Amino acid sequence: MRPGAGTASLRLATTQHETVVTGTSVNHGQIDIARVCARQLSVADRVHFRYADAMNMPFGPGMFDGVFAIESLIHMPDQDRALHEIGTVLRPDARLVIADIIDRHPASGPEKEIIENFCAVTRCRTIAAPPDRLDRAGFEVLEFDAISANVMRAFAVLSDRMREVRADFVGRIVPAHFDQLVELFGRFSGVTAAGYVLAVAQRR
Repeated sequence: MRPGAGTASLRLATTQHETVVTGTSVNHGQIDIARVCARQLSVADRVHFRYADAMNMPFGPGMFDGVFAIESLIHMPDQDRALHEIGTVLRPDARLVIADIIDRHPASGPEKEIIENFCAVTRCRTIAAPPDRLDRAGFEVLEFDAISANVMRAFAVLSDRMREVRADFVGRIVPAHFDQLVELFGRFSGVTAAGYVLAVAQRR
């Protein structure tokens, strides 16, 4: 399974056999890959993928018993709108689980440059779902756990792994650009102004 192509939805369906999952994306290629994986795993009857904008949900009110958003809110141009839309499709008292990069404190100097470059490369924004945003969207925050120490180091691991497979990308990515990515991910793992959070909130 490829990250970003329904991986979390497919894992949920293969471990929770009574669960029906709807995954959304604005990337047709990811949807196609996810549907193929669902058929290969024999869960296509319980896992459905469709093209949908999280800031304009095509679902009726209260259709879902839960929502999870894994490293997705940072890509939303209007995160407040996305959270509001999530709230509308959840039944009362249903839960939203978020795993995402957050601002820990205002960045300055070299860290500000690293974060800006990271956001430009990954097409994300700073940064998703602090408690006040969830409150405005009609959620009660149940858990808000900073797990930066466990997760941010993954960017350094990714940087090291990219160095190991550099030859595989020759001809597909300009070597100088690839090397810049490797360096950027390594540097991002050490910034203190950005962190990672696991949040659980309940719709009021």
